[in-house]
Amino acid sequence: MKVSALFSDHMVLQRQKPIRVWGEGGGIVTVHIGDATASALCEGGKFLVELPPMEAGGPYTMTVTDAFGEVTLTDVMIGEVWLAAGQSNMEHPLFSAEDGFEAAAAADLPNIRFFTVARRSEAGQDRYNWHFEAVRSVDTPWQVCTPDTALRFSAIGFYFARHLQAEEGVAVGVISCNFGGTRIEPWIAKETVETDPRLAMARERARKALESLNMDEYNAVYDAYRDELDAQCLSADAVAKARELGPYAFGRYNCIDWPKEPPFGPRWQNWPGNLYEHMTATIVPYALRGVLWYQGESSRGDAPYYFDMFEAYAEQCRRDFRDEHLPIFTVQLAPYICDPPFSWARIVEAQVRIAKEQEDVYLITSGDIGEYGNIHPMYKRQFGDRLWLAASRVLYGGDAEYCGPIYASHCVVGNTVRVAFTHATALSLGENPDFMLCGEDGVFYPATATVEGATLVLTSEQVPSPVHARYGFADQFRLSLFNGEGLPAAPFRTDFFEE
Repeated sequence: MKVSALFSDHMVLQRQKPIRVWGEGGGIVTVHIGDATASALCEGGKFLVELPPMEAGGPYTMTVTDAFGEVTLTDVMIGEVWLAAGQSNMEHPLFSAEDGFEAAAAADLPNIRFFTVARRSEAGQDRYNWHFEAVRSVDTPWQVCTPDTALRFSAIGFYFARHLQAEEGVAVGVISCNFGGTRIEPWIAKETVETDPRLAMARERARKALESLNMDEYNAVYDAYRDELDAQCLSADAVAKARELGPYAFGRYNCIDWPKEPPFGPRWQNWPGNLYEHMTATIVPYALRGVLWYQGESSRGDAPYYFDMFEAYAEQCRRDFRDEHLPIFTVQLAPYICDPPFSWARIVEAQVRIAKEQEDVYLITSGDIGEYGNIHPMYKRQFGDRLWLAASRVLYGGDAEYCGPIYASHCVVGNTVRVAFTHATALSLGENPDFMLCGEDGVFYPATATVEGATLVLTSEQVPSPVHARYGFADQFRLSLFNGEGLPAAPFRTDFFEE
């Protein structure tokens, strides 16, 4: 008898949704928790037992028995479960965030529980990766939130959970399933990548890579890389360095000498489907309330395809976790200077379009909490705060605004362009506004902005017959448009939807 690694002491199960338990065994498997009992027959040595929904409560003891033995799990809670997914900004631990050590010191919060999915890109991997510190790719059980466990957990996941637990008064579990430096396609099942027209670009990129590889040479290079990365990971104490330097300097400090990466190939974390197969699939079909998604930095070169790939990812989540309306709360990438030019801006406008057009996807804006010289902004509490406001508004009865102004539509009236927004109860302008207008020639010039309620009115002496407007369409831009709650507008260009 063996249950999946996700099932351990201290786990949190989602309230008001079916409870699914799986693993390996023989014969009939029976699961018992509280007043609920259910059984299923093992098929091919594997089982999946589904129990009816339960209300929040605990602690419970869960027993799982088959023909040969029994597993007993204690301190099991029923409450709210969230998935914290994406790449490095979601894995970013509390110790390297602003005021992270102070927040961790006060984090004796037994009704918050953490689970981190082992970060693997191939089966059986038991190596070290650098995720702001050395992290070994091994299965670990659920952890109760303490000053020590909080320090090393996803900072955004921690801050979000802290809000949720305080407001709802139930146990909260956050499953951290993320991997730094990854595009979106490794988080989608290989079967989908191989057949879905929306993933054709990723499929073709992998095909060309395979054609160029000598697999014996590739495996040798990859193994040498892994050996060197292990050695580097074990040579540094990141937490001590973060204490010494503080989050701002630590974010610009390399604790290790990164070995040269191997060529793009089938053992790499960015290979299509790899992280789905070896990470996400290990927690499917656990019931969730929702998904927190912070990703896009490594997909910036694929901005024209990101809308479709995200749609495929969202569909995958809803199939896997058996909730056709599973909400996904996404983080707009904070401003950052990178190559190629405008790649960051293009992925941001793809994120905005996703939230506008795809059902059950919600966006928080973040232009005011980035660091131009640091791809990992240290202000993780603010990200967690806004994600909580969004989840509260959508799922828990909150009424606070969670997002900055989002472009909705525009029209040309005489020599002006009038732009309307959502999430704009009261628009306000800051200093050095960064607005542009162009005419039929497509040449953009600085524009003067005025506000009329939820509408922005733009004019330019150099553009007497305007056609299109832009705000902040750059990797680095000056914030100058906010709503009444002080939340920054997402960048936009009115010509985007006509390309």
